[in-house]
Amino acid sequence: MIEQGFDIYSKKTDGLNMEKIGTKKIYLLAIFMVTAVFLMRAPIERGVNGIRKALPQISEIEFVDSDGRVIVMDKPAERIISLETSHTQNIYSLGAGYLLLGVGYQEVYPLEIKELEKFNLENDAEAIVSANPDLVLITPDIRRLYGDQIDMLLRSGVNVVSLYPQRMEEIDHYLYLLGMTVGLEKKSQLLSEEILESIDKERVVEDSGRLVSFESSDMEMLIFEEDSFEGDMVLCSGGIYTEEELSADIYFSQTGFKDLGGSQWAVYERKNSDDIKAVSEGRVYEINKSISSPTAMISKGISQMKRLINPDEYRNIEWMKSDKPLTREVLAEMIVVYSGVQIFYPDYSYFSEERSRYYGDFQDVDSEDEYFQYIETAVGRGILDYQYTVEGSFFGPEEELIKEELAKAVWMMKSDFQKIKEVEIEDLEECQNPRIVRRLAEGGIFDLSDNKFNPNEGISCSQALEIFERLGEIND
Repeated sequence: MIEQGFDIYSKKTDGLNMEKIGTKKIYLLAIFMVTAVFLMRAPIERGVNGIRKALPQISEIEFVDSDGRVIVMDKPAERIISLETSHTQNIYSLGAGYLLLGVGYQEVYPLEIKELEKFNLENDAEAIVSANPDLVLITPDIRRLYGDQIDMLLRSGVNVVSLYPQRMEEIDHYLYLLGMTVGLEKKSQLLSEEILESIDKERVVEDSGRLVSFESSDMEMLIFEEDSFEGDMVLCSGGIYTEEELSADIYFSQTGFKDLGGSQWAVYERKNSDDIKAVSEGRVYEINKSISSPTAMISKGISQMKRLINPDEYRNIEWMKSDKPLTREVLAEMIVVYSGVQIFYPDYSYFSEERSRYYGDFQDVDSEDEYFQYIETAVGRGILDYQYTVEGSFFGPEEELIKEELAKAVWMMKSDFQKIKEVEIEDLEECQNPRIVRRLAEGGIFDLSDNKFNPNEGISCSQALEIFERLGEIND
């Protein structure tokens, strides 16, 4: 019994010794391996880096563009030439305008691009290659018109990307891909939300019942397809889109670029143009490319279309009624909205002509100001004047108007007033424009107070509305 017990004890003791020996070996092996890895770290890293250099680099950016080409970029672009106004505007909206080397020679917006180099793809594609861009942005239409030039850029190793949404619902995808090219995908999503929200604010719920056609090219006499981005704009504006232009009540022509639709007068002068209902009834209008593209300016384009498709509904200025003094900027809006004139958006040819003042040159009116487009339109049409000094051009947007200044603006809007009554104006000699004052008083547009016009008297917004109402009664 004693011997058997001893044997059992010995076996237990041997097991414990074996376990202790195994644990020590594991500890020693672990220490050895850690030491070996530490000593071999530098050679391993050199080997891995060598393998990385030998293998093809994994691209950071990869997508399919609007022409179906697979685009592969190792990193976001830093030297960009944009040949399409929508891309240019959106890059600025993303805060990446500093990446632009240049733009197409016909581009105007945003106004900051005045200082950038202008490139003519049609006549001087070599200049684009020489500029050494890492990205050239185009659209499928540019590819269609200038395929040979685009092929030359590609053969020269230039990275050309074609982007454009076919429908309005594709704006977010288009902007996301554009954002990828400059590494600003998150910002592009925010911009997309902003643009889509602005479209919804302008969207007309019920259509006007008017048929609308939209011309895309003067050279080829092309009409946008119904299932197109521009067709969607018409629908948002309350029109019923039709590709059968002969029956159209409204005819739009996209302008702003040489190869787009013809001018308003060019459409009227075409052979057999009277066959188009809208032409015979005088309802042909120009829509600038800059406001009919997938950018933050698209809401301005829809607003423009709404006013042209259904003018009576959008000429109402009753909401501007107020006892506040009438200022020059408010008068500019009254004039444009009430008269129904198209808001002026210049194209590249405008800037090529010699002028005393150019669009956006006012020192006291910012291009982001809510009244900017009304001021530029009223001044551009010669209805309101401005001051030019050695320091630049000034409009004086917040200056309060006097009665005679309003009279002059009304006269510039419509100068063929009929005489309906005899008047005697005792203070006519105090007026700087006595002939205008007399004609407006005789036409019943301005009332006299005790036979006096009181040219230097201030005028309120409500009083100005009364003047416009009388003007409307005469027009009717």
